[in-house]
Amino acid sequence: MSSIATKSEERSGLLRQPQSRPSTAYAITVAFSCAISGFLFGYDIGIIDSVLKMPSFLLFFGTGSLNAETGQITETATQADTDGNIVFSFLIGCVFGSMASSVLQDRFSRRRSILLGALIFIVGGILQAISTNVVYLCIARSISGISIGILSSVTPVYLAEVAPAEERGRLVSIQQLMITIGILAASLVNATLYSVYRNDNQWRVALGIQALPAFFLVIAVYFLPFSPRWLMMQGRDIDALAVLSRLRGAPPDDKAVVEELQLMRADVIAEGVGPGDKGSSWKEVLFGPQSAQVHMSIILQFFQQTTGINFILYFAADLFARIGINRDLAATGLVIGNAALLIVGTLPAIWAVEKLGRRWLLITGALTMAAAHIAVTSSLASESSVGAYFAIAFVFVFTFGFSATWGPIVWVVQSETMPLRVRAKGGALATTSNWVMNAIIGKACPLIVDRIEEYIYLMFAVLCLLGGLYTYICVPETKGVALEDVAELFHSKNKAYFTMNGLSSGVGGRSIREGGGSSSSREGGMTGSEMTSRKDRVDAASKSKTYATEAIEVVSPLQTHRLVET
Repeated sequence: MSSIATKSEERSGLLRQPQSRPSTAYAITVAFSCAISGFLFGYDIGIIDSVLKMPSFLLFFGTGSLNAETGQITETATQADTDGNIVFSFLIGCVFGSMASSVLQDRFSRRRSILLGALIFIVGGILQAISTNVVYLCIARSISGISIGILSSVTPVYLAEVAPAEERGRLVSIQQLMITIGILAASLVNATLYSVYRNDNQWRVALGIQALPAFFLVIAVYFLPFSPRWLMMQGRDIDALAVLSRLRGAPPDDKAVVEELQLMRADVIAEGVGPGDKGSSWKEVLFGPQSAQVHMSIILQFFQQTTGINFILYFAADLFARIGINRDLAATGLVIGNAALLIVGTLPAIWAVEKLGRRWLLITGALTMAAAHIAVTSSLASESSVGAYFAIAFVFVFTFGFSATWGPIVWVVQSETMPLRVRAKGGALATTSNWVMNAIIGKACPLIVDRIEEYIYLMFAVLCLLGGLYTYICVPETKGVALEDVAELFHSKNKAYFTMNGLSSGVGGRSIREGGGSSSSREGGMTGSEMTSRKDRVDAASKSKTYATEAIEVVSPLQTHRLVET
């Protein structure tokens, strides 16, 4: 074990972790502005179930019929199929959007991709509000889905690339916080409309209002800088230094800023993603030497969905009503409480992700959620009023456990483990995995509940435990490790050791400290006699530091401010 670096040991040369500064007010503002996209995501998934149950919606689209004698609205035979198509059209749009982002974010930049996603969302929200039949509504929903697919893929990548290593987990987690705020906002809008705005346009307001935060995102994007790593990929070194200088709150000639810039450029050269270089192919992403990170992120997104969170979000009102809770209270008060818990749980995660690490949170979260599911099952099986209230309590325990662990942390791990060469395509595939499983759960779970009823929670408990086991075996700790160094965790000869033991920042095997890693770690970017180890190529790149010196001489504080916003 002597070849394993301890946390106190510092890596030499360009491969050591840059001395990142705490996030500046500007970097935090950038993170919150970009994470408005998470609010859009949360609002849309939080509002649609309520909209489908609104009396005005049921009567307008023919999924409900009014009994003239009793004044009650009953669901028609086509209601389930129609609702399924409306929900499914959004998820299909998300799949297409996330796959499209694999091309958009590398070719047109992360920043412009976020702008495009916001503009598409505005169009989708307006079209949903003015829909005249189910077909038009499904088309409008799919357009909004394309937007969310793009935003959910690009935003974590952008946040990870602008954040300093020591704050990356926290800043990426802000997106999940905004998702939870969006879900709560949807619940509050729904409750307000139910109580004070009961008319034929009720559902139109609920769907159309989501265009407003998208408009704010369009404005916010204007003030967002380009990702410094994307600028380096375009050969815009001076612009990258200007952006990095402002994000870190330090002058361009600051040692930590220059070191981080050098590490970025070395990685661009080593990954073969600079100007004129051919990008990665899908074959390389799926089966190349860097595919381990892609596969891991896909599997983590799969397990995030199979925790049962969207089953809870989609069907919580039905669950509460089924066990005897007043339907109005179930559709408003308890749903709002569950949504508020998502926010409460995410707040400690933002602190814990850089204190306790990713692995610890994922493993403990899996155990907590599994225990909550088992408790819900036993409580419902008792068929008593006391058991019903215990079931509600343990649903809340599950919600807190998810929002404090698997909710934000999976997105953090995905955003920081992908090497630059496969980051766009690999991230798109992982996000697509999330949306595909989301769609499957939305379609399959009602059918499963009809057959096994409350024992569906046992199924989710088993899947939670499998997710925790997978994390323990296969997910390394990436807390505090520079983005350019994370890939080395997957290619070290000592991979199995520090994966199983959860070693964190500052660790590395021979491939980091001694150059003993496999030379295949970057075969995807060079061929034949050009192939050397990543460290050799980084060392070669570091011999010429003229680019950094020239950039420092050119960029004045005034130019830094100007370049950041172009």
